[in-house]
Amino acid sequence: MNAIPPPPEKTSKDAEAVARMARPPKWWSWLIEELKEDPAHAITLAYLAISMLGVWGSYWFFRQFGVAILDYMSPSDYLTAGLRDPSHLVVVVLAYWVARWVSWPHAVWVRDPEAYAAFRMTSKFKQFVLPKTPDRFAGWMRRTFGWQGFTAIGAVMYAVVTLSLCLSMVVAVEKAARVMKGGGHEVRVTLAGTSAPLPGTARMLGTVGDFVFLYWPESRKAEAVSIESATRIESVVSAHFVKAAPTSQTNTAR
Repeated sequence: MNAIPPPPEKTSKDAEAVARMARPPKWWSWLIEELKEDPAHAITLAYLAISMLGVWGSYWFFRQFGVAILDYMSPSDYLTAGLRDPSHLVVVVLAYWVARWVSWPHAVWVRDPEAYAAFRMTSKFKQFVLPKTPDRFAGWMRRTFGWQGFTAIGAVMYAVVTLSLCLSMVVAVEKAARVMKGGGHEVRVTLAGTSAPLPGTARMLGTVGDFVFLYWPESRKAEAVSIESATRIESVVSAHFVKAAPTSQTNTAR
């Protein structure tokens, strides 16, 4: 009788490939170890992320008014751009928790695949929400396109970064649209060498370095005015607050 041929070595290669797919990328392992050793680095990373989103959001906000804001910004403005709008902090915090939530199944699967499978089979809802193989999409990308460095954690990070940039852009564009419709910070401007303010009111778009950016709703134009040439910028209180003030004072007197 003919001897049964030994099984091909493909099985061992497949097992090695699966183990390689389950292994987190080197940059991720290095980042986790650094954060465990010195958690204060997380504050620095969060600050850099907020600054980058601030610059990105400022670009899209001022772009709606035809202002090339990056040409006016100084190095210090790049570092503080994210602190001017609290929405950037919200986006960073939201991105962090989304990354933690999405990458959780992969992390549990890497530590103990059998425990993950048992946990997933405990209910129909978990079977619907949790993937059978968390690294399935990344493995398909590697087999189809040969992206050996593409892992589930990397996919989550790419998706979260893209989502954060899109969300920050949408917030900036929506904020610019509200200003064009009459919202925003209404101000009255007095230039140097004059005693009376300019006719009409403007909307303050922001300041960088030595410039303040104004938008004039009547002419629908935006301009950059140097801080030295604008001796006074007075906030205009809306009629809503003017009417509300006497009412609150009357209630206090009672």
